[in-house]
Amino acid sequence: AANSAASGDQTFKTLKDAVPPPDVSSLAVATTSNDIILSWTNPSTAVTPDFVGVKVLRKVGSRSDNIADGTAVYTGGAETFTDGNVLKNIDYFYTVFSYDTSGNYSAGAFKSGKLTTPTPVEVCGNGLDDDGNGKIDCADDVCKNLPACG
Repeated sequence: AANSAASGDQTFKTLKDAVPPPDVSSLAVATTSNDIILSWTNPSTAVTPDFVGVKVLRKVGSRSDNIADGTAVYTGGAETFTDGNVLKNIDYFYTVFSYDTSGNYSAGAFKSGKLTTPTPVEVCGNGLDDDGNGKIDCADDVCKNLPACG
């Protein structure tokens, strides 16, 4: 019928994405003598195309309940982080939150880690109380049965 119609420019607004990305998987914690090393697998961008990165929070005493509950130690797209700003004999809880382009955060995956001070061992024959038990060399139970102490 060759009818036509025209209107002025119109605008519309879509709803914001409110679906958070999934948590990271395979979260693991390892330690060296001075560092706590975290590793994980980020959500697949093939499955979650709006995934951007992760935010890692550190807390003493318990896991972080949300992205404002703890000290942020890393933000980015990597799958590993080394925390060298830690003290020995303190349990640190790390929560890894993944986030997307809309600013949605996952519930968070967490693990804890602790640097421990190695137990001192008596070194026989050096004239020192290496293990701090008040006994030196042959007087120490560790060394007393050695042939040199006979």
